[in-house]
Amino acid sequence: MTMTKATILYVEDSEDIAYFVTTALSRAGYNVVRVKDGEQGIAYLRENPEPDIILLDIILPDMTGFEFLQHIKRAHDGVPVVFHTSLTDTQDAIKGLELGAYDYIRKDIKLEELCARLDSVLARTGINSPVIRLSEKTYINVASATMFCCGKAYDVRITDIKLLRYLLQHKNKMCSREQLAGVLWGENINADIYLSQAITRIRGIIKSDTDISIKSVRNSGITLVVKE
Repeated sequence: MTMTKATILYVEDSEDIAYFVTTALSRAGYNVVRVKDGEQGIAYLRENPEPDIILLDIILPDMTGFEFLQHIKRAHDGVPVVFHTSLTDTQDAIKGLELGAYDYIRKDIKLEELCARLDSVLARTGINSPVIRLSEKTYINVASATMFCCGKAYDVRITDIKLLRYLLQHKNKMCSREQLAGVLWGENINADIYLSQAITRIRGIIKSDTDISIKSVRNSGITLVVKE
C-alpha cells in the first residue's frame, strides 16, 4: 500500500490490460490517469500538473515508449518513468534503462509485484517518503503538512510541499518559473502569482537556516540552493 496517494500517468493502449492494472493500482492507493497513446500522454503532461510517476508501455499505436521518454525527458525529467511491457529481450531492458527509466517491468509479473516495484521507485525518489529533509535543520512531515525549521513548526500547504519536493529533486539547478507553475497549477492563468506567493511563504520559514535558500532570477527561474 502506498503511504500517500500518488498519481500515476499510465500509458497503455490495451483495454484489457489497462483494466486489470488500473484496478490493482487503484486498490493499492494510487490515483491512476490512463491514456491510450503517446500523443495523449504528451498532451496530459502539457496541460496538467505533473504526475508522481509514469507507467509506460513500449509498443504504442503512434510511437514507441522509448520515443515518448525521449520526447518528455527535458521538460519532465523530475518524473520517474517505469516501463511496463511484454517485450522480453534483455537489450530492450538495457535500452530503456540507458534512456533514463527507473525500472523495466514485464507484463507477466503478478500485479502485487508491480505495485511493490512502483512503491520502491517512489521510495527511492522520495515522493512517497513521510519526511522530506531539506537540511540538518529543516524537514517536512508530509502526513501532517508541517515544516520544521530550526526547532520551530509551521503549517504548510500541499502545493508548498510539492514545490519543495520538485526543487529538491533539482537542487542547485535553476528551474524555470513556467515549468514550476505548470507542474503545480497546470494551465491556471494565475499560476505564476500562486508560485510567487508560495516562494514568499517558504522563504519566510527557512530564513533562519543558513544551509538552504531559494534564489530567484527575475522573469527567469528559481533555484533551491543547498549547501553540500
